[in-house]
Amino acid sequence: MTSKQQGALPARSAAGGGGLSGPGEGSVEQADIDDIIGLAARMRQEDIERLTVEELEEVGQELGIEARYVAQAVETLRSRRAAAEAEARAAARRRRRLLLSAGLAVAAVVALVVVMALVGRSSLHAQLAQVEQQRAQVMSVRERQRHIAETLTGAAQTSEREAELIGSENRVRVETKRYDGAAAEYNRQAVSLSGTAARWLFDLPARVPLSSDGDI
Repeated sequence: MTSKQQGALPARSAAGGGGLSGPGEGSVEQADIDDIIGLAARMRQEDIERLTVEELEEVGQELGIEARYVAQAVETLRSRRAAAEAEARAAARRRRRLLLSAGLAVAAVVALVVVMALVGRSSLHAQLAQVEQQRAQVMSVRERQRHIAETLTGAAQTSEREAELIGSENRVRVETKRYDGAAAEYNRQAVSLSGTAARWLFDLPARVPLSSDGDI
């Protein structure tokens, strides 16, 4: 295209009232001219390469094929393409439904895990508080037992002294048993489904020690 033609094209476009938006109404940007001409050339070539049904029938006659067979073939091809396009749209809809169903299923599982975790956290927190309370009670009776033993060291061997020592030992045994019961219950809850979810989401201990572990 010459510079004269390039300069004339915007003027004709403005006179015709069409064209792309640009500096003036109905004008064409200089940078768009090559794209427009190229697109127009491709559209013209496509029209040249496209045949009408009548033209196809003429080609068929030259090859010895009756016009009705050409028309039937055109309709068959159109039907097949329409069916293929319909199947493609249906497949796309099925994929969207599948993705939606999968998303809903994942959301439901996540919601269930969160609900279980909240339930488990409440239960574990309450049981852990009981474990800590009972641990403190064990520490208290053990301290009292040591105090009694120190107080009665060197005292005469009397029935009152023996009863005091045995009583303090029994109190330690009873409170330790209560602690072990609370700890065992926490450990049981911690491995349940709701307890596992709660430990995973809220960083709760997986297990608390028993007295036999030597940690209290």
